[in-house]
Amino acid sequence: MSFGSLKDRLERLERFGGTRWGPDALYHARAETRRIGENYHWDGLRRGAPGGQPFAVFQVTLSGRGVYEDERGAVALTEGVAFLALVPSNHRYYLPENSETPWSFFWAVIRHPYIVERLAAQRREFGATRTLTPESLVVARAAALCEGGFRDRFDEEAALFSFLLELERYTHQAGRGQTRLEDEVRAYVLQNLERPVDVSELARRFGMSRSRFSHRFKALSGATPARFLLDVRLDIAARHLAHSSVTLTHIAQQTGFADANHLCKAFRRRFHMSPGTFRRQLR
Repeated sequence: MSFGSLKDRLERLERFGGTRWGPDALYHARAETRRIGENYHWDGLRRGAPGGQPFAVFQVTLSGRGVYEDERGAVALTEGVAFLALVPSNHRYYLPENSETPWSFFWAVIRHPYIVERLAAQRREFGATRTLTPESLVVARAAALCEGGFRDRFDEEAALFSFLLELERYTHQAGRGQTRLEDEVRAYVLQNLERPVDVSELARRFGMSRSRFSHRFKALSGATPARFLLDVRLDIAARHLAHSSVTLTHIAQQTGFADANHLCKAFRRRFHMSPGTFRRQLR
């Protein structure tokens, strides 16, 4: 399964109605696509909680790009990136005004008090965002919430607990191994930032075959090593764009890209805008 096929499946489902809605529902869930130019913006401090009870929002991007911001900073919500937010709290997520592509995602608003409490504890320990793969059981359990069709409230609650436990398992497994391995890989890339570092080089450094290293890294982080290496360099390039006036050619040289054109193409694929547009937005 890919995120594209999941998007098609959930969009077909939307045409025939979604999950149960009502004041006694344990959760609501659906898939959406927000178009270029739409005013889509949620503020976690201005969003009412029915009956004063806090609730959780879990959302996964299927295609396009949104932005999530909280006290830890801003994160680009690209394909496979999910966030977990508590309402009310100081966060916001939105479709950027100058977005060049639609943003498709599915979400679940969860109101079950005990599950919300567990999700809040998970968010405090591990932060708000996760990078998921389309074959992840977390994605499968969340998609099942969107599909609904449960016999009764007991099945509905069982589906919520199944989602919660898969998310906790994924987060804890990633948290144990991801921090050490990702930090070591990131540190090595930053030490050699002016030249491209490939996966074979990293595999030799960690004493593994390329295949074994790639499988282990993806299992722990949810991303391929090549994607992670590129993202590290693009994050540094974005920092240069935000905090300096140096040319794209200079930034490309400093971050291991072949030239400014190579940087522009990679930057547009990741952030869905050109480096120039990104710099102008921040200025």
